[in-house]
Amino acid sequence: MLSSTENNEEEIKEEEQAKILVNNNDNQELNQEEKEQLTTTTTNEEFLIREEGENKISFQSIGGATHLITINNSLRIACDPVLCPKNTIQNYGFFKSKRLQEPIYNKEELQKVNLWLLTHGHEDHLDKFGMDMINYQSNKNQQNNYQQNNEQPIIIAHKSCKIKNQKVIFLENDNCHFIENCNGFQIKIRAIPAIHSTNVMLGKLIGNANGYLVQVNNNNNLKKPICTFYITGDSVFNKEITVPYFQTQSLFPTIVNNHNNNKTNQEFNRIDFIIANAGGAHVNNSNSNTLLSKFIGRITNNKNDIIELTRELNPIRNTFVVHHGTFEHYLEKLERNDFEKIDERIQVVFPGEVIEWLA
Repeated sequence: MLSSTENNEEEIKEEEQAKILVNNNDNQELNQEEKEQLTTTTTNEEFLIREEGENKISFQSIGGATHLITINNSLRIACDPVLCPKNTIQNYGFFKSKRLQEPIYNKEELQKVNLWLLTHGHEDHLDKFGMDMINYQSNKNQQNNYQQNNEQPIIIAHKSCKIKNQKVIFLENDNCHFIENCNGFQIKIRAIPAIHSTNVMLGKLIGNANGYLVQVNNNNNLKKPICTFYITGDSVFNKEITVPYFQTQSLFPTIVNNHNNNKTNQEFNRIDFIIANAGGAHVNNSNSNTLLSKFIGRITNNKNDIIELTRELNPIRNTFVVHHGTFEHYLEKLERNDFEKIDERIQVVFPGEVIEWLA
């Protein structure tokens, strides 16, 4: 099973709302002592803390923007599979970028993914190795009834993703999609614009993306969602563009209209956690500084953007920071303690690390 790249217990505070695990190999029912270890409260009175529940959620960074969210050891949601090995050189036309970190993942776990979320088609978010994983999974499920109810994985994608021979649902910005039953869970998804630059027009030139707002409910209890989370995709946080999507009476307005659901209770209109792409990426690697790069500037969040994003969207639990250190063009390097004195909710996550809690 996967191990954390960092295991310094002194850096893990009692106030942290999640526990970085060295092993995530126990699928048995949690006892009371384990529940107390996995779930803590915060002393910040501004946070809206939901009661401890019985739903086990885990978040695992695989490397770059690739991550896996598992709920109750049953539902698996994965994002942007980039699985090329370390030292792979990706060619973006006007610059090249080498992978600096190995992806850390369990192949069998990724082969069980129920829902893939693809933010856009750039190679550091969807590569040949990632596509091979999705294709293998779909073909295996089709032949061997691998997934429950003989379902192939559901794929939600931005229009820039070049996927052949797959049953893909392409979402435009602000479109919603409703999955009534995904391995026993109800899922709502809304595409949030991801502006791939500090400038909207330059973002269009580079190729904008989707972020995804996701809410998961257990089909046996639809009154209270298990969790609501936001994946930023490759973007530079823009308060004027992003924040209004989280200030509506319902986070999923078209789903409310089409499926006759009650309007979202205001208590549940808060997001539980954010997965934020960072790294201050540029259209050059660390060995070059072109005029184009100077003109375009950074194309993903830097530290200040992550702080502002967390302050404005105010997640109940955490902002998990990914997409840093993996490729040469992710120029801003992050350390684990970069945000601890600013906002304890912001947690820098490294490849192979698994964070678990109860919701």
